[in-house]
Amino acid sequence: MRYKVLILAVLLLSSAFLNSGISRYYTFAYTTAEYNPINGIQLSFPDMNNYISSGIDIGFPFPYCGQIYEDVKISTNGFINPGANWNDDSPNNQLHYGIYPIIAPLWDDLSLAEGSLQYATIGTAPNREFWVQYSNARWLYNNFNCYVNFQVVLSENGKIEFRYGNTNGSPLNCSASIGINMPNAGAGNFFSITPGNPPTVSTMQDNYTINEIIPAGTVYIFNPLPPVLYDLSLKIEYSMFYTEGIYHNLHESFPLPVTVKNNGTETVDSYDVVLYCGLTELCRLNGISLAPADSHLYDLVATIDSSGWKHLTAIAELPEDEYPEDNIGDYTCIIRPNPNTGIIVGSGDELQRIPIDVYWKYSLYETIYYAEEIGNSGIIYGISYYMNSTFSHNLLVKIWVGATNLTNLNEGWIAAGGLTPVFNSYIIIPPESNEVYFPFSTPYQYQQSNLCVMVYHSHTYALACTDPFLAQTVPEMRALKRWTDAYDPDPYNPPVYNELNGKMPKTAFYLIPEIPVQDEYLPQAKIIGCYPNPFKETITLQLNLDKKQEVCLEIYNIKGQKVQTLFNGLAETGEINITWNGLDNNNRTVANGLYFCKLKTKDRCETAKLIVLK
Repeated sequence: MRYKVLILAVLLLSSAFLNSGISRYYTFAYTTAEYNPINGIQLSFPDMNNYISSGIDIGFPFPYCGQIYEDVKISTNGFINPGANWNDDSPNNQLHYGIYPIIAPLWDDLSLAEGSLQYATIGTAPNREFWVQYSNARWLYNNFNCYVNFQVVLSENGKIEFRYGNTNGSPLNCSASIGINMPNAGAGNFFSITPGNPPTVSTMQDNYTINEIIPAGTVYIFNPLPPVLYDLSLKIEYSMFYTEGIYHNLHESFPLPVTVKNNGTETVDSYDVVLYCGLTELCRLNGISLAPADSHLYDLVATIDSSGWKHLTAIAELPEDEYPEDNIGDYTCIIRPNPNTGIIVGSGDELQRIPIDVYWKYSLYETIYYAEEIGNSGIIYGISYYMNSTFSHNLLVKIWVGATNLTNLNEGWIAAGGLTPVFNSYIIIPPESNEVYFPFSTPYQYQQSNLCVMVYHSHTYALACTDPFLAQTVPEMRALKRWTDAYDPDPYNPPVYNELNGKMPKTAFYLIPEIPVQDEYLPQAKIIGCYPNPFKETITLQLNLDKKQEVCLEIYNIKGQKVQTLFNGLAETGEINITWNGLDNNNRTVANGLYFCKLKTKDRCETAKLIVLK
């Protein structure tokens, strides 16, 4: 039976296109100007508290964050909603998530019971403006000693202004937001203003605790940036294939569906959609022509020939792209090893609630495997247990391993501090028999010794379930178990009271045997490693040279332009590590995207792909 285990902690699902952030559309400025009230169309609600209007025609196409809006909704709580897609008057005023798109001159729980809410379209094309005015708004709704006046102005060219008039009284225990966000919100996709002299603005830190008067005459301005000619974005369509979690089988092809969208103003005819696993190219497709705002779905087919954690990167490669950082989508998955390749320890002729006891909220288990049971030295990259599952289980599992000279646990636990952590993640085990595979986050170097393995689990739901694992009993007392609902046992300070026995789970170790590498098989000059890749701050490039020679190591962007020269000179024989800090030759931080590292000698030229993700 095929086994399915879903690991959640390593994959962040996205429901919208990754984009370059709100900074590609707007810049922030501030000034002072006389506050001039308007005489517009009145909005009226039963008590002018916690209401949002129906859609209101702006009077012109309003460009905002790459989209065009014809109407808005206006809330009594100090924000407007371009596109009129939101039905909640919510005072839950956090710009980084939840409600979007939002334009918020003073987003809080306001009341206009003694005031008014008006709107008007003013001027002639192409210089029309849409005004919304809040007059004598009570801040907060229950503070009868503080009344504020402010306006928001939308201009036909995309410019946004927040204008502030007189405040009567002082705010008390308020928690307002001031700013704007994009149609998909999130970090980098909002501007959050903190009032002051001068005011500050952030795209990463959302300030929703404003409790101070904004001086009359203050104007906050969001100036639109010129339109982008060439800009593709790529989105991995997780909902189209996310049925078996992030598990795939060794040597079996699977599609990774991605949507590529043209966010620029020019038609794009020549680009490639490429899938990489590390530095290895798995699939390359020629892109079809995309007019502005058009998109197309591609299936990038992956076939991976080694098991374990794999980081896949999908890229829409367009040399002219002005914002290549939104061309990239990442997918972390686990490639199941061939079940026949595991080193099996144990007969599995019993059913026991080890190494995980799902009947209890917490369980801690430890056992020792003998060297002769595992065999040769090598790198252990994963471990499996065999569960007879009848329910769906959502568990937090942590695993530690380590060498030991002990043959039993008569003296108690080997604490986690004396072992190496190799797994820490949430898992979902479906209701069927499973080989539950745990790929190690860091492969463990095994040196043909007795091996101690500690397994911790926790879950928060109540489920009277006794689903067991395949197991066996050995004569030696080399297993310890503790289970409880009362407290969370600490693997680094294990409990005194426990069960000592010889019950061990049937286990599969996935191990790569040690094979000496013969230096004569290495080429004269080779890039043998780039890590971490993708990288945020620095990447280490590992070279191997079999002789002393002249070497040049350079970085190029996808347009073929040289970005940085990392090394140019005489290099000694052997391994050389060279670090790139993501800066170009002018000491400027490079943009996110795909880069090429070229190693050149007299006899050869070798290239490796690098991905910058900051």
